[in-house]
Parts: sequence; C-alpha cells; structure tokens
Amino acid sequence: MWKPWGKLSNDGGASNSESSAIPEEPSNEPTEETTTEPEDTETTTENTITERRTTTTTTTSSNHTGTDIPGLGRQGFTDNSAATCNADDEWVYAGINEDGDKVVICQVGDTDGFYYRGWYHGGALERDVTSRGSDGRSYSMKSGGTVINIDGSTLNVVQNGKTVSSSVFDGVATREPDWG
Repeated sequence: MWKPWGKLSNDGGASNSESSAIPEEPSNEPTEETTTEPEDTETTTENTITERRTTTTTTTSSNHTGTDIPGLGRQGFTDNSAATCNADDEWVYAGINEDGDKVVICQVGDTDGFYYRGWYHGGALERDVTSRGSDGRSYSMKSGGTVINIDGSTLNVVQNGKTVSSSVFDGVATREPDWG
C-alpha cells in the first residue's frame, strides 16, 4: 500500500520525514492521422477524360517526447522498482543520469494527483508532488524542511533553505498527463 510520506524499505534507516538518501522499451503507442489530398491528372484521347487520384498520407506519432531512454517502460524504469510507478499509474516525467540516478513523476490514475519515486544517490524515496509547472518539466516535493525541485534536466535537494545536493539528468522524457 502506498504511503505518501512513508519511507521505502531501502531508505537506509532514515526517519519518516527526512531521508538520508534524498541527497520493455518506451511505450510509444502510435496514433494515426490520415489526410487525403487530391491530385488531378488529365489524359487526352478521342474524348477528354479526367481522372481523380487520391494520395493518402499516414502520420505516426507518440505521446513521448525527449530522448529514448533505455529500460524505461510505461510505468518507469524496468530495472529499478524504486523508480517505478505504483499500481497501474504511469510516468509523466522520467530522468536518468550516468551516476545511476533514476527518477519518475507518476500520475495517480487519470486524476490531477502526482508523486515522485526515485533512486537518487544510492537511496530510494517516494514523495507527493506539492507543486508542478504547466510545462510538464517542473515539479516540487516538500516534506518538512526538505524540498526536492526538478526543473527540466536538473534535480536539486534543498534543506532548510540551502541546496545540499544537485544532479543533472543526461536523459529526460515527458508525456502529457492522461485526464481520462
């Protein structure tokens, strides 16, 4: 059962409010758009005949933007359960770097609820998103005097007003939330 402010079992023995560790391929389900553009061609014989041919163009797109991140499935990182969404929830933001940090922001079903799950500096943590930007790339998670800020490819941990840890993600992916 998900406890929004509880520590994860591999949180390294930190208290519930502060964590000592604070500091299948992407699901590209295609959508198809079909457009039809007429082309007029005239062929002249004894009688004038006009033929109308139709050209069909199919455009395939996905609900995934950013880089293709190896090991990122529809619920998060398939090789690290700490950076995977709960139940049937899906990620709307994912970040990874060469240091092994992996984080996801997950949407709770088709609601406007979001939460952070991540493996950061060797520790697992889950927190509710307390604010988010409209760009889909900015999130804040606050617990006590600690705030985790994600802004694009940067994650900062701020404790009591001072940045105590910072990381840059080499790979970032975002998806539009599913509002049902």
